[in-house]
Amino acid sequence: MADHSDSLVQNPGKESEPEKQPKERTTLLIGDSMISRIPGKDLGKAVGHRVIVKPFSGATTMAMNHYLKPNLESSPNEVILHIGTNDLKTREPKAVAESIVDLARQIEGTCDTTVTLSELVCRKDKLDQAVKTANKHLKKFCHQNGWKLIHHENISHSGLNKGGLHLNFKGSRQRLNTLTASPTIRMNNTQVSQVSATKSLGVIIDDKLDWHSHIEKLTKKIASGIGALKRIRHLIPASTLHLIYQALVKPHFDYCDIVWGSCGKTLRDKLQKLQNRAARVLTFSNYDADATELLEFLGWKNLARQQEIHKATMMFRCLHGLAPRYLYSKFTWRDSAYDLRDSENKLNVPLPRTNYYRKSFSYNGATLWNSLPRDIRNTESLGLFKPNCANFRSRGGVTDVPKDFYNSDSHDEGKCSGCKERKSPKAQTTRRVSHCALSSEKRVLRKTFGPS
Repeated sequence: MADHSDSLVQNPGKESEPEKQPKERTTLLIGDSMISRIPGKDLGKAVGHRVIVKPFSGATTMAMNHYLKPNLESSPNEVILHIGTNDLKTREPKAVAESIVDLARQIEGTCDTTVTLSELVCRKDKLDQAVKTANKHLKKFCHQNGWKLIHHENISHSGLNKGGLHLNFKGSRQRLNTLTASPTIRMNNTQVSQVSATKSLGVIIDDKLDWHSHIEKLTKKIASGIGALKRIRHLIPASTLHLIYQALVKPHFDYCDIVWGSCGKTLRDKLQKLQNRAARVLTFSNYDADATELLEFLGWKNLARQQEIHKATMMFRCLHGLAPRYLYSKFTWRDSAYDLRDSENKLNVPLPRTNYYRKSFSYNGATLWNSLPRDIRNTESLGLFKPNCANFRSRGGVTDVPKDFYNSDSHDEGKCSGCKERKSPKAQTTRRVSHCALSSEKRVLRKTFGPS
């Protein structure tokens, strides 16, 4: 009663107003005619809140400045902006992307709302390439500003009408699917922005899990290191050159290769070519020297074999309690009804139904472990397991560069990849290499520095 009387004294003649109901969450989808066929009610049911669709036929980024102001007065929680297609006829793709960014900043400055940009949809006319270029700039700007970008890679030319500029019924349904596939996620009242790639502990994880972004970054670093080795290889002893390779280049091949090693064959081949290039640089070989022989001569394992050894070592850690629980919990020992020697210390292999699962650590790790010989699987210590596994997976070769490699006058032309006959993969003709890079560079180093 005391609290109620106090309220009457402070507001004489007025009854206490009822508390306002919380405002319903609203998303505003605004843009040109590309969104005209998107049903707001269906989209609202899919995302679980109210969605308002506001299409403006023929709208450009300049005209959208005027359309935005009245529609932002209702203070929507999220604004999805799809604009820019009509600007490409008269403006450069980068300028169009910058205008879209200006609109997004205008939205942020007008009301407290979350901004999401939508990629431009493909076209059938000559501006289709301009659409792709503009989308690349949009992706870059969204990453810089922390905005979410909705991709439309699932919409092809079959989703366009006869004119090739607007969506047909199929394209509209695909457009609806891309909108509902990008939910807004919040943690502690802060929106978690959706990005196409992010870096975690030095590994770039992309939204498709194909490791393309990480391999691209990796190849640039490795190529830069190999280029530096090539420039200084005439100035330093061979032993120092190999130490620099071990310090600057090799760690890039090894770091987290268990994680990104499931990338496709095309990306793996790009990295293998870089290792082959490094072998040619360190041995002063020609650009077309047989890389397989050089790797064996240097005692290097190719990247695929190297990754197998690292994965087998991680499997040993998992099965002996030396790895985190989220890793070793993925594996279970096989219970065999028959007392077979080969079944000892083997794992149950899950049945893969997709290629993605076939590339997973839980599947290929168990498969790799079961392929090891029984005596290696029964190894008790990690210190013994590593060399045993490396020797089993190795195809021979020496452990280091021979001491007399750069100082010896002897040279076996029958074994040298620079001297023996071989077929050129480009010309498809057998030729004799008259100049041997290995022997000539040894003489140059010996005259310049003496024995290293």
